[in-house]
Amino acid sequence: MLSGPSGPAVPVSAAHILLTSKLLRMNIYVGRLNHAITELHLELLFGHFGEVERAKVITDRLTGETRGFGFVEMKDMRSANKAIDKLDGVKLEGATLVVRPAKPD
Repeated sequence: MLSGPSGPAVPVSAAHILLTSKLLRMNIYVGRLNHAITELHLELLFGHFGEVERAKVITDRLTGETRGFGFVEMKDMRSANKAIDKLDGVKLEGATLVVRPAKPD
């Protein structure tokens, strides 16, 4: 239970807290990445717009080489939407980025 400053305690379940925290986050697809781009590059680039929960560049299982795309999870939707607006179509290391909300699993 949580007690608010203006009233009695309100019951809050762990499931509700987990669901709410997931709704506030956004997973972003980043495509057309130059093969030199790393997860650290993505984290730093998107970090200009807000807190990055994680960044992942997808690699080939056999060769270990990048597949040219990745995902960035940001902690709040407002920052994520701003990053999408500002970074979609931007050139990074000679490649024009495609930045979109990721499709759900």
